[in-house]
Parts: sequence; structure tokens; C-alpha cells
Amino acid sequence: MKIGQNKNIKVSSKKYSLSPYLKLFNYKNFFNKMFSRIERKETFTVVGTQVIAPCGEVPNPHIHPIVIKFFQNKDGVKNVVNQTGYGIIFDQDKEKFTYVFGQEVSKVEDIPECMVTKEVEGFDYAVIAHKGLLKNLGEACKYFHETWLPQSGYEHVKERPFFEVYGKDFKGGDNEDSILEIYYPVKKIEGGENPQ
Repeated sequence: MKIGQNKNIKVSSKKYSLSPYLKLFNYKNFFNKMFSRIERKETFTVVGTQVIAPCGEVPNPHIHPIVIKFFQNKDGVKNVVNQTGYGIIFDQDKEKFTYVFGQEVSKVEDIPECMVTKEVEGFDYAVIAHKGLLKNLGEACKYFHETWLPQSGYEHVKERPFFEVYGKDFKGGDNEDSILEIYYPVKKIEGGENPQ
């Protein structure tokens, strides 16, 4: 969506219903920092700032400036659902990706000119929690792709956005006790089995 686009989008009132085939996984040997679950999240809409960034460093240095820009202008965002922050990654290829940082709204209305709207359709997600410094976020990405996914019975649906959730347990990027979650869209492999 283009910057400044103002389009009313209906958002489901259902937020975090769990999939009927919910599975919990406990990987204590992986630094005790990550766990995962399969969670159904319904459609939601975020208003925030956007950047197209080159792939490479994690965390990406191009993202921090738009996060600051969001907080400098957040008072202009109407109908905010709560104070949770979302970092949404989409349109990713080998060279670049688009990133939107913002907050969920119940209705899009008169957004600031420096912001965009992004709707994320409802889907099933593998939720990976990262505890620790933001500069080590790459550990969670590696864990999902190299440890959890190969033995999960699921496949990553790469054409859909994935997103970071900065909730009440996120205490800042330099806090060792800080927790954020990454939601990766997944679907069950036909004929596959979940790990016990």
C-alpha cells in the first residue's frame, strides 16, 4: 500500500484462537531461550512506518530509524487496539524485503502522511520466542529454519508475511530479560506427523 493511503478495512474481533491441532514444543537445550507453539491468528491491520531494506544484517540497521519515526508520530494514529508493536516482513527476495513497524488498529482512519497501512490475513503460525538482546535475534531465525521446521511436520509458507510481536515482555533491545515473538506462517505437510 502507498504512503498515506486511507482505506477502511474490517478487522476480525477474534484475536488469538488456537488451532485445534495445537502442539507445544520444549527445546531446553537450545539456550533455554526459545519455545514454539502453533497458533491461529485472525486477520488484523497495522498502521505504521515502512522501509524497503537490503537483506543481510540481523537486526537490520535500516529498521531502527523507522521505528523511531513511528514513535515520533504515533499520537496521530487513531483507533489503536493496544500498545503491542508489530514488525511485519513481506515481499522478501534474496536481495531485499519490505518492513512495516506499527500498531494494530480496529479501523483505518486519517493516518499520518509518513505512515502506511498493512493488513495481514488470518493464518496458522509457528511462534518462536526470543529472550535476550535484540542483536542476537538471528538465533531465533536460525532456530526456526534449522531446528524446529525440519522436525515439525509443517512447512513455511514463504509467500505470506511473517512478523515480530513486541508485547508487554519486551523491555528494550539492550535488556537480557527482554522477550519478543516471531510469527512464521506455516501449514501442515500432507501426511506429515507432528513431533511428540
